[in-house]
Amino acid sequence: DSLKSVRKSVLIYETIIESVTIGFFDSFDEEAKYPFNFRTVVAYHALKKCTTPISSKKAKGENYKDIENMFIIAGFTNITLEVEYDIVTGWLTDDGEVGSVTINEDKKFTEGKEYRADAEVVITYHTYRKNKPK
Repeated sequence: DSLKSVRKSVLIYETIIESVTIGFFDSFDEEAKYPFNFRTVVAYHALKKCTTPISSKKAKGENYKDIENMFIIAGFTNITLEVEYDIVTGWLTDDGEVGSVTINEDKKFTEGKEYRADAEVVITYHTYRKNKPK
């Protein structure tokens, strides 16, 4: 809940306009008129962009905790872990092995691709069937 609260406040802050200037003026009303060639500058807040620390292809098969930490260190703030309780013996797939990583539902991304810090990162990993809560 606290993370959702932080995300909400960040999004509200992101929409705040700090200042507007037209030419040399930073104070004006709706009736004001200025020459067409006066420069208009709007200063506002925007959420930073983060670059992916690994490609979706390379992430597959790695340990989910390592991949999660890589995305946290890269600055991503909206990371969800999804568990697939599908391992029976563990001979073919290791416990905690990443099955897939998606960013804003993008299943194929390269290392170094830019996304907003609050992009939805979903890390799906495998674990034993016996670990499934009843």
